[in-house]
Amino acid sequence: MEKIKAFTLSEVLITIIIIGIIAAITVPNLIVNYQKKVTATKLKKGYSALSNIISLSEVDNGPMSGWEYEQKGDYNGIESEFYIKYFKPYITEINKYGNNQKDSSVSYVMKNIDGDNIHNFSWVRMPDGLSFTLFYNLSSTQTNYIWLFLDINNSNPPNRLGKDIYMLEIYKKKKLYFWGSGGSYICKKGTHTTWAGSGCGSIIIKNNWEIPNDYPW
Repeated sequence: MEKIKAFTLSEVLITIIIIGIIAAITVPNLIVNYQKKVTATKLKKGYSALSNIISLSEVDNGPMSGWEYEQKGDYNGIESEFYIKYFKPYITEINKYGNNQKDSSVSYVMKNIDGDNIHNFSWVRMPDGLSFTLFYNLSSTQTNYIWLFLDINNSNPPNRLGKDIYMLEIYKKKKLYFWGSGGSYICKKGTHTTWAGSGCGSIIIKNNWEIPNDYPW
């Protein structure tokens, strides 16, 4: 009877080690690529939902170019007359949470891409795990635009710009668009400026709703 040759213990161990090394290299990349895909998909869905809200509002309130914008600085923009008139009637608003809200138990400080604290905002919770807030910053020609922050996974961490929170503008001339990619606010880690990471959304939309390999993930 022919004797069947088996693997030695050392050969089996070497094989296991090789498989482990390959898994250690490839699995993290697969996880990151999956997370990027989910993020881009949620961001696109959120942008579409917000754009639809504005389109519905324009049917009743006329073109955005004629809307009345707030002329005061306010971190709590979701309590403003602008939100109540132009947004609230067209939103499926589940609830509001965060700073100065009834559901204040769900509260967090939004961070920039470097993890530095920015502010504890109030948020409007929408379906599909999306939330957003409005911010009136009077440091420039604020009567022409309002900042909008979109959180694609509600209050779940990491609550960072460029990761799960993205900055847009409601702009009279351009409607809703992702904040620009110039200056010190580009999508880059290490600057530690207040709004670092605010330009990340513009990179994703320019890349056909995909997160590029050189994105500061």
